[in-house]
Amino acid sequence: PASITEQLATVTSEKNKTVIDLLNFEIPDDGIALEELERRIILSALGKASGNLSHASRLLKISRGKLRYRMEKLNIAIQRTDKFHVSAV
Repeated sequence: PASITEQLATVTSEKNKTVIDLLNFEIPDDGIALEELERRIILSALGKASGNLSHASRLLKISRGKLRYRMEKLNIAIQRTDKFHVSAV
């Protein structure tokens, strides 16, 4: 079976909306924390948006404030340097 990252990366485009194909997603036998899935999705959006919270929140179709709240809850921080860097503790 494909890894979780590979399964989450399976994306199909239909006109102006992007849909993550979770139909083939299987929970591993040992389980997975919902927070871990949320963390990976947020980190993926931040990477695609080069760390821009407004752009990342639009990709996730949530408000910027909600994204900031979830990042704080999941200990995801953006370090502003010459290059974009995200750290997740």
